[in-house]
Amino acid sequence: MSAVVRPAKTWTWVHVASLAAVLVVLTLACRGQWFFGDEWDFILFRGLHHPIWGLLRPHNEHWSTLPILWWRATYSVFGLRSYWPYLFGLFATHLIVVHAAWRLMRRADVSPPLATGVALVFGLFGAGSENLAWAFQVGFVGSLAAGMLLLLLVDDRGDRTRVALVAAGAIASLMLSGMSVFMVGAVGLAALARWGWRKAVAATAPAGVVYLVWLKFQGQVGLEGANKQFHGGPRDIPRYVWGGMSSTLGAPFKSHRIGEALLVVLLAVLVVRGRDWWRRAPVLFSLAAASPVMFAVISQGRGAIQNPAAGRYLYLCAGMLLPLIAFTAQQLVDSEAPRLAVALVACLALTAIGTQELFDNVHYDRNVELTLHGQMLASPYVAAREPTVSDRPDFRYAGDVRVKDIFHLGRRGELPGFTPTIADLAYARLALELAVTHEKAPRPCSPAQLHSGNAIIGKTGFEGVFSLQLHDAGNVQFFVPYNGGNAGPRIIALRAGERVTIHDIVSGDVVMQLPGPATICGGVTWAQP
Repeated sequence: MSAVVRPAKTWTWVHVASLAAVLVVLTLACRGQWFFGDEWDFILFRGLHHPIWGLLRPHNEHWSTLPILWWRATYSVFGLRSYWPYLFGLFATHLIVVHAAWRLMRRADVSPPLATGVALVFGLFGAGSENLAWAFQVGFVGSLAAGMLLLLLVDDRGDRTRVALVAAGAIASLMLSGMSVFMVGAVGLAALARWGWRKAVAATAPAGVVYLVWLKFQGQVGLEGANKQFHGGPRDIPRYVWGGMSSTLGAPFKSHRIGEALLVVLLAVLVVRGRDWWRRAPVLFSLAAASPVMFAVISQGRGAIQNPAAGRYLYLCAGMLLPLIAFTAQQLVDSEAPRLAVALVACLALTAIGTQELFDNVHYDRNVELTLHGQMLASPYVAAREPTVSDRPDFRYAGDVRVKDIFHLGRRGELPGFTPTIADLAYARLALELAVTHEKAPRPCSPAQLHSGNAIIGKTGFEGVFSLQLHDAGNVQFFVPYNGGNAGPRIIALRAGERVTIHDIVSGDVVMQLPGPATICGGVTWAQP
């Protein structure tokens, strides 16, 4: 008997083994990471005890009650001594998604080898590494997991108990992230096809009412707080939908062109055969339909700043589309062993590519996070021994965290053992001893020094206060030299003509890299590189 046409039970065990392999690969890839960015909001400012923002207030625009509870429960047991407990929560949620996708494909009569291969491609989808290696993204991944589990419930008889269970699950899923809105919509569409409109309304309308009530009394805070410069317009919708979906399909091949070609082919096939296939697999079509809706809505909230090819969105889109793609491939290749063998080999090749991309992306993120790890934990050492003008140990990614927060965490024994290196202290000085403030009303600049090109300036003396104005928009980079290298860069983005005041008390010269012509006043000496 051909290996490709082994009994389904054998392939079930192969799928289980592939889940274990995914867990091993993720564990190897994510070694050495630490807490980053938005995670500090859940660590310091949310929870049941002494919450600043509470459990119902949105994180950005997302209803995040369940992720907050998970983070607080994990923190109460492990503190911040290790990142692994938080990561394993994300890994477990991701494995639920992979298995649920496999189950959905099998229920749609996708052959066991093809379903197993496609599930493995998604399990190690390196382009979506943001959702595979950043524990904070358990909310996004949880939304996809909850939606898929609800679709599995819908893809069966529609008795009262099941309808009530789906309704309750849909309400709970909304507390994971805003991505659950699209998944609940997919559940409603699938319920309409499977159960009829009355049961579909009963299964999803309560979630809609609950979400609107939350949006009215709590969620508006996240929407009102969003920077209006982030918002897109109607013209962004086609670009965002097409760009996001084609980038998802092209990601395993590392080619956006291939992704566009595959999307065209997929749409053409669905136009010709979609009506017939809808009757066979309405659940997979409903899941896939959530993808363009997701990108269309995101384009209006973040279209001006967020790339539709961001890893967090590619992951979700892949989870939504791949089951339908597997079903489509199954219908085209039928069950002929040679064709299935080719498809399975292709899945293994794409998995290898995704695994390599996963390691590459996580390696880059780990370097950033390890730098921030040393910088933040060294900040109390610097603040206790040297003068400072800032109290933000991570000025770029976690601006709400203060030195006193790190100090208190350490005093309570909730941080790992740590001895700062020279580089850690240099990065901490860059964060704490150099303050940049935007001037509301530019001061007269006299005497002015005009410099052009890529130039470096160095401060003389122990303390320097100077103003800076770029002639053209660009990024200014600051460095703190230390024996063996430079700490930095600290980056500020300036518009043309915008002026800032820089208060520098770093012990020694601080180096600044200018992107082009600028006007600089006071406290510095000029040095051409």
